[in-house]
Amino acid sequence: MTAFEFEVAGKGELTTREEVTSQVAHSWLAAHPEIAVTKMDLAKTTQQLITELFKTGGRRQRAALCPHAAAVLDASGISPTEFAPVRSFAKAADMPITYGAMVAAVASVLAPLAAAVQLARIPVSNAAARLVEPGDEIDRRQLRGFVVGHIRPYAQSVHARVGTGQSVERYLRLILADVDTLAAEVVESARTKYARPNRLDDSAAARMTRFALAHLPGLIDYAAACFGQDADDIVGAALVKLAVQFRNNPALSPGIAYGRTVVNSAAKDLHTKRRNRYDHEVCDSDTLERAADIVDDTTGIDEVDTMLHIVLSAAAQLGEGQPGSDALAARDVLLHYFLVDACEVDPRKARLAEHSLQLAATDKQGGIGAALGELATSLGYQTTAIHRITALAIDALRIQTRKGGG
Repeated sequence: MTAFEFEVAGKGELTTREEVTSQVAHSWLAAHPEIAVTKMDLAKTTQQLITELFKTGGRRQRAALCPHAAAVLDASGISPTEFAPVRSFAKAADMPITYGAMVAAVASVLAPLAAAVQLARIPVSNAAARLVEPGDEIDRRQLRGFVVGHIRPYAQSVHARVGTGQSVERYLRLILADVDTLAAEVVESARTKYARPNRLDDSAAARMTRFALAHLPGLIDYAAACFGQDADDIVGAALVKLAVQFRNNPALSPGIAYGRTVVNSAAKDLHTKRRNRYDHEVCDSDTLERAADIVDDTTGIDEVDTMLHIVLSAAAQLGEGQPGSDALAARDVLLHYFLVDACEVDPRKARLAEHSLQLAATDKQGGIGAALGELATSLGYQTTAIHRITALAIDALRIQTRKGGG
């Protein structure tokens, strides 16, 4: 049911929903070059729509499909019975290629709506920014962290009302018909979140202290037994999570079992962070909106997001080179030049260096060749390879800029 040629690819006889939606996004955008949305953004939003609409993963798939979900399956040429086993797979879980083909059909039907959601981000962000009052102490970056979360469910209601097969332009027009309502909801969500205290009051601090005195040794032993050398980092992260819970819930009085659950959650977060770092995952704007403290007063947030997006995408492109190749050297130089921490490529944590912010505000590429060359030399790369490394880095930036970053 797609308007373009598409064949599911995977690892042998297996694939994942993440892989399939990424492949669909690539093919769909190739067939619709006039749509100014990046592949990463389109894939992420399509993935979220599938998860929410079909309640995939864990035990959630046991819930009956809503009429909207059934209509999407019908437009995809799939019966609810056929799709039932697909719903049991989490987004990163291996599934048979035959199931991947069904996910691809559904993703193709939802792609126009996902594109409209992404295109609505900036208009809704702008409208929300106009509603912020001086006393709110909320900046545009903080607002944008809530935008897609409000647009997406509204877009689903639009989709359920008008049906599949509509153009991106019509979906976008219908979403923005209520832009003021969406903007007001975004501002209210931001006010609610940032109105919370950012420190523990005396009561919460006392409860946290009692918990630590009673249970911290046990949690350390538990983490050491389960997670080995990562135990200290995991327990530290778990204590931060617990402090937030004590701050937000005055009635919270947890025991050791609750503490172990939080430790397990912190361990999962650490594993996810490492997987994202080493799997060459590139960033998407929905994730970037939650990244903190990358704003320079002279640079608009959209430009900063775009620059970070370009850099991480270029690094991922270069990361596909063979070990020891000039491409990997170019990736190393690129990350060292643009990021505060070259090892931190998780888009939720990565921060642009100050000189990169200045570059984003002026010329994204001009004048950096010499600086990249000097950096490559300082990192110990051979003099004879410096020109090749620098050229590869700049070419990768240019390619990603043309793909939608600039």
